[in-house]
Amino acid sequence: MLGERRKHPRLAVRNARIRNVLIAGEVLNLSLGGLAMESGVAARVGSRQQFRLVLADRSLPIEGVVCWCRLRRTEKRGRGEVAAVFRMGLSFTRAPELFLRPRLRRSGDWIEPDLNLSR
Repeated sequence: MLGERRKHPRLAVRNARIRNVLIAGEVLNLSLGGLAMESGVAARVGSRQQFRLVLADRSLPIEGVVCWCRLRRTEKRGRGEVAAVFRMGLSFTRAPELFLRPRLRRSGDWIEPDLNLSR
């Protein structure tokens, strides 16, 4: 069995969204090195992506490479439609501005950006 290979600890997040022109989704966890997200659209592994990370009242630009993408489940929608739900990992190539700030507060099992910092 392989051991943990992550360089940075993951923090679960709540009410964080991510979007670009083609892909929108919910952020599942976040670290200094990347994030995991869930979306109704798959991205090609190895593709470079630019997103907006939306946390509270902030929208931050991020860039990264898709490291993995897997079909997680399907969901029934109205009128008998079935929609795919994918999970994917993004490794940052440009750190979000939030991580360049001096501190993040940890509250329970999710992070809160310190929104009182100067902008």
